[in-house]
Amino acid sequence: MKIPVKESKKDLILKMYTDDLTMTAKDVAFQVGTNIEYTQECIDEHHRSMVAYYDMGIAPSCNRDNVFFLFSDNGTEKELIKDGNVVYSEDMMTELEMLFIKINLGCRTILITGSKNYKK
Repeated sequence: MKIPVKESKKDLILKMYTDDLTMTAKDVAFQVGTNIEYTQECIDEHHRSMVAYYDMGIAPSCNRDNVFFLFSDNGTEKELIKDGNVVYSEDMMTELEMLFIKINLGCRTILITGSKNYKK
């Protein structure tokens, strides 16, 4: 007979968050019965641990304002244009790349466009 192990609040937060990524930290905190700050800290730590595994980097353009380049360990380079809390890119992004961009550029939204004529 397997003895059930009591889950920690952090485990419950991460389970609930990863089961439904559309939930906000406020929603998760309410469901788990903890404060929003702790919940957000757990989620942020989870995000950092995910992207720390992969070798990615973001560098600003030397000659263009609000333009950044995302580099991956597989040799890819993707151009990003930041306008306030929104990042535009013509390149397709993986979920991990979008998470890395959100964490490192502090944006809320990443929009993939089909033209280089946006927000120059």
